[in-house]
Amino acid sequence: MKNFRVGDRVCFITHMSNKGVVEKVEFKSVTANNSAGAFSKMCWVHFKSDLDGNTYIAKAQDLMRAD
Repeated sequence: MKNFRVGDRVCFITHMSNKGVVEKVEFKSVTANNSAGAFSKMCWVHFKSDLDGNTYIAKAQDLMRAD
């Protein structure tokens, strides 16, 4: 699992020119149902883009570190 922290530089895997700095990391409960048991929480990352100045909220699995 990828571990992101506040202040890390990240970018989208599918849009690598959209880089930014992580402002907040949060874990949300999964709302899907499963008869076998509970799912673990999903990691969501809020980051401010350098490309257009917007704040994006994305799943951690859709991001990578921009070193």
